[in-house]
Parts: sequence; C-alpha cells; structure tokens
Amino acid sequence: NGLENPKTGYSTEASNFGDLAMTDESAALINIFFGKQQCEKNAWGKPERMPQNVAVLGAGLMGAGIATVSLEKFPKVVLKDISDTALSSGINAEWPLRPGKLKLSNNFTIVNVSFLAK
Repeated sequence: NGLENPKTGYSTEASNFGDLAMTDESAALINIFFGKQQCEKNAWGKPERMPQNVAVLGAGLMGAGIATVSLEKFPKVVLKDISDTALSSGINAEWPLRPGKLKLSNNFTIVNVSFLAK
C-alpha cells in the first residue's frame, strides 16, 4: 500500500504513469495540445491599424451573437441577412441575453440583402 510505504507508492505511480504516457491516447492528446498552441500564435504580427468596421453575414443565432459581441470592440457593426424575418429573429434571440449591456445605436446597422437571393 502506497500510504503505508511511500517509496512503494511512488515507484508504482512512476511505473503506471510511464505506461500511460506511452499509449496512443496520450500521443493524440499531446498532438492536440501542441496543435492548439500553434493555432494561437499570430504568424502575421500586429496589424498596422485596427479594423474600424465589422460586417457579419447571416443573422442567425451565431451571426447575431457575433454582431452583438463585436459591438463592444468595434466602432461600427453591420449585420446582413437575406430577409427581414431572419434579421429580426436573430436580433430578438440575442438582445435579451445581454440586458443593459447593448443598445441599438448609430454604430449598429441592420441590412436586408434580399436582392442577393434573386
């Protein structure tokens, strides 16, 4: 028992850890970790100037969510969709989730681009 004899416990733990570290699952998790680290690096460096406008195509749940989060970081956000129904349902689904934080203002534009569907 490792609690009564710590040396035996440490030895057993080291042996079992070594066995575990050599499994296919361990190798896959290590690859995922290093891949994630690589994806987080910015290969292009710092931009010369920050974007001032953001456009989001599609006012579904994800598009409306991206647009509302973008309002906190960018001076102007444009949300576009092919129908007024899609625009209003996206906005109506997203706005109640951020009470008091976001308001429709002059930096937010909603555009119906139904002419693209024709």
